[in-house]
Amino acid sequence: MAAPFHQRRGEQRRSASVWRVMVTVAAGLSFAASTARAASDKVADSASMPGVQRFTEEGIAVDFNVVPLSGAKSRTPQEGDDVIVRFKISEVAGANPIRGLLPAAWVDRLPAGGKISPQATHAKTQAFRQGGTFGKAYADLNVYYVLVMNEDNTISVVDPLFSFGGSKLLAYVRLNGRGEDWVLSADQRRLYVSMPEAGAVAVVDTTTWSVAANIATGPQPGRLALQPDQHYLWIANLGSGSEAADNGVTVVSTDDRSIKAHIVTGQAPREIVFSEDSRSAFVLNRGSGTLSVIDVPGLRKLNDIPVGKKPAGLDYCTKSASVFATDEESGQIVVVDARRRALLTTTKSEPGLGQIKFPPNGQFGFIVNPKTNLLHIIDSASNRIVQTGDMEKEPFQIGFSDRLAYIRHRQTATILMIPLDGIGAADKPLSAVDFDGGQTPPAKERYPSLAACLVQAPGMSAVLVANEQDKAVYYYEEGMAAAKGEFSNYGRLPRAVLPVDRTLRERSEPGVYETVLRLGEAGSYEVVFALSSPRIVKGFQLDVQPNPEIERQRKTGKLVALAGIKDRVVKVGQTIGIDFKVADELSKLPRTKLVNLTVLAYLAPGIWQKRLAPRETAEGIYSVAFNPPKPGIYYVQLLQGRDAIPLRDGQQLIFEAVEK
Repeated sequence: MAAPFHQRRGEQRRSASVWRVMVTVAAGLSFAASTARAASDKVADSASMPGVQRFTEEGIAVDFNVVPLSGAKSRTPQEGDDVIVRFKISEVAGANPIRGLLPAAWVDRLPAGGKISPQATHAKTQAFRQGGTFGKAYADLNVYYVLVMNEDNTISVVDPLFSFGGSKLLAYVRLNGRGEDWVLSADQRRLYVSMPEAGAVAVVDTTTWSVAANIATGPQPGRLALQPDQHYLWIANLGSGSEAADNGVTVVSTDDRSIKAHIVTGQAPREIVFSEDSRSAFVLNRGSGTLSVIDVPGLRKLNDIPVGKKPAGLDYCTKSASVFATDEESGQIVVVDARRRALLTTTKSEPGLGQIKFPPNGQFGFIVNPKTNLLHIIDSASNRIVQTGDMEKEPFQIGFSDRLAYIRHRQTATILMIPLDGIGAADKPLSAVDFDGGQTPPAKERYPSLAACLVQAPGMSAVLVANEQDKAVYYYEEGMAAAKGEFSNYGRLPRAVLPVDRTLRERSEPGVYETVLRLGEAGSYEVVFALSSPRIVKGFQLDVQPNPEIERQRKTGKLVALAGIKDRVVKVGQTIGIDFKVADELSKLPRTKLVNLTVLAYLAPGIWQKRLAPRETAEGIYSVAFNPPKPGIYYVQLLQGRDAIPLRDGQQLIFEAVEK
């Protein structure tokens, strides 16, 4: 779901001192609003864009508005609406968009009759940046969530509240089967999850954290991949959807979730990569020992390129526009020209090769060999191995941050880190440091998956590591000697981890910074906007109207009672009858056959009490007989379970017992 108003989130995108991902602003930034600056603030509704509030300062314009998510009907924002919070930042002169900024924003509820003032807005900004118990915003728009793929048919959605010493479970996404692989859309609003046992792929709405659709793909869907232009979702599955004996891929339109093609490739398709222009797809078939080349516009296979008897890894290098495939048995590396869709060359290494990965826009690729405990660096310019280094026992997985490559090992929880700026020099020894990604090595995993267990935290020089048998996700910040924090997975086994970035960033067009939010209770709010360079702090008004449907749901099903008692003063030991007429608060209809009801009678000030089981004596009427044992004032309540059913008049049922 989108960030609910009542939850505090941690800012991110820059280096942090706590694992709540707080932004560190440039030193010397003053939050005090000067009189001159306040006087220069200019806020107005844009005449060209209804509902847009504009703020200008120092030649920069910030346009703020809230719009419904795609497909939603445009109307005044109401409680429970999923909306896009949008800031358009441009030059006043020329209206040119300003790109590459790092804005921050929070939502704070205004008291009844409260007004926005520059001084209060600056004070709030300082408090929100510092965090802590007394610096919590109603909603923090500088947040990422952590998704955890579990051993059962669930995905945990977690808010890592690490600066407060813990985490918060926001939701469980329940699937039709255990997840195997997943991929997130570029706008991070849709998560696709393959479910081999269910023969389907789930489409998860990351705004509501609910399954929006299940796409039947044929038996055993495994690896998932979205082509760069996001037009098609590709699914490697053991049944191509035809009667052919070979296996293949299923191609799904992301627009309407319809299956566009089943393409027979080869046996056991395992990995899928694409050319940068999304015109070519390459599928590695482990069972057939081939690399299938597919024309995307025509959705047809062009040819199969032999790789070896036991293909292991596949990746695309943007720098050289080439596809690299490794073969475990022969130790050869096959290089394919993605533009010409033809074999370019073959490079020989030792048997046992495994995964190959190139960092984004990187020239040098990483190849692990679990059998020889080696790491190779291959230069995509020359297509030859230029460096080799010793790893720990059985290196098998590769991950990247902006600055480091991370190597996981099957037989140890130790993770090695290699600086990306230190590779590429021929025959130069590889430099590596390590940290422990938990206590239990990956070899002891009971439910391994195709999805990554190590990923970069959004915008951070840090990574998240899922350790299945530790039942924990670890956070490692680069430069530290050990993991800086962790959170348990609420009793479940974490098989893979994936962050969902909810921070303000350019998503739809240049200079437009936006994120998704679910609006909270009706009322007036201040959206606090802050930019450190150039230095701008501004509060914008956001009014949320009541939602009639939510109001109706709040009352539906709630019980109210009307109490009946003949005399309010009775004798000690006298039997008195008490009736409760129970009805639905909204419909006013009587509620019959209620269970788990109890009548609690106690003598003020709580020195004696008795619980009685009422019986339904008429439609919606529940009665008890009671004998007060002592003189005094008695209070009587009707309970369902532990919850009191309120009386319709809002009063309490009270009577007095006097001596005979």
